[in-house]
Amino acid sequence: HRDLHSFPTRRSSDLNFSGLLSAGGQVPTCVGHYTEANMCSTGYTYVQGKYCYATSDGPTSTNEGAFTVLDISDPTNPLKVGQITSTSYFFAEGLWVVGRYAYFVAISTNTLFVIDVSDPSNPTQVGYLTDDNNLNGCEDLEVCGNFAFVTCMNEGSYSQFTAVDISNPTSPVIAAHAVSAPSRGTTGQQPG
Repeated sequence: HRDLHSFPTRRSSDLNFSGLLSAGGQVPTCVGHYTEANMCSTGYTYVQGKYCYATSDGPTSTNEGAFTVLDISDPTNPLKVGQITSTSYFFAEGLWVVGRYAYFVAISTNTLFVIDVSDPSNPTQVGYLTDDNNLNGCEDLEVCGNFAFVTCMNEGSYSQFTAVDISNPTSPVIAAHAVSAPSRGTTGQQPG
């Protein structure tokens, strides 16, 4: 059994959270599982200490997403300790946890969200930044120091990279932005 340290995982095609794996030098096997109605499609997960943080989409009928905190101190029996849901979280992408804050983006609202996770049983949204230009099609992010680096894809026509200053987590602001547009006549093939 290995210790669980901070690490992110990417979008899962599974319809629930089953990300607790034990390798022990062998082929990984599932040792724990958690399912609930608000986690129909697990987005991203991030493990830090004894907690697993997860973004997920609920049933399509509700157009609601969730940010969930699971206690994984017993990996064979993950327990939900906190959750916050919102229609603004639908199609949540990317997830990063640093200290007392979790950061994720939602492609449906072009928004970066900041969640205070200092009390895992009561995750609380403390800040957000919606920007239909600089965060349009936001898909993923990583946090380094006082910045969240967000990658976006605008309906497949161009990609963009946005740096968001999160030094004040309650009021994130765009710090820099770059766009990469495809060249005219591009066929989508890599150069030979």
